[in-house]
Amino acid sequence: MLENDPFGQGFLERVAKANERTRRSRLSKIEEALKIAVPQLEQLEFTRDAVTGRPHLQALYSHWRPNAGLQREDQFSDGTLRLLGLLWSLLEGDSLLLLEEPELSLNAGIVSQLAPLISRMQRNRQRQILVSTHSDALLTEQGIDGREVLLLTPTPEGTEVKVAADIDEVRALLEAGFTVGEVVLPRTKPSGAEQLSLLK
Repeated sequence: MLENDPFGQGFLERVAKANERTRRSRLSKIEEALKIAVPQLEQLEFTRDAVTGRPHLQALYSHWRPNAGLQREDQFSDGTLRLLGLLWSLLEGDSLLLLEEPELSLNAGIVSQLAPLISRMQRNRQRQILVSTHSDALLTEQGIDGREVLLLTPTPEGTEVKVAADIDEVRALLEAGFTVGEVVLPRTKPSGAEQLSLLK
């Protein structure tokens, strides 16, 4: 186990520590979302190993052979694990939450729904969520306001942070109907990036 758990090694322990009613409620909501994202998934449940007592998540997937569709978390795809952890984090607390590139390992169709999903899940809470991304699919949502987007630009004096809507050209394009992804992402391209293709 690495300090600060950067790879989510302690995730199952966090799930196990939640009281049973809370855990069941959260996993029920996550199961509902996963059934949409992973159509073969039929059921998600928390279990403990009968010998070691270690916590596990297991899912039942539709399969042509009876009883052959049961998998534990170590058999889940990276995308399923990513979405499961993301949803649990959104349901877990009320403090500031940083989601760093939540789109990794996820299908672009699912990524395009992350912004409205996060917004809906936090509607009745007073929680601030920061998302760092370079994903066009995540930023194509029309509901993302330019006043909600911070553009980080490296400079010789350090990183410059600007609200996207405070940049005149960006604001004009957003007002003309372009999405944040169409307007802001081109500004994040490193100068000279095309030189990479010339390396031998």
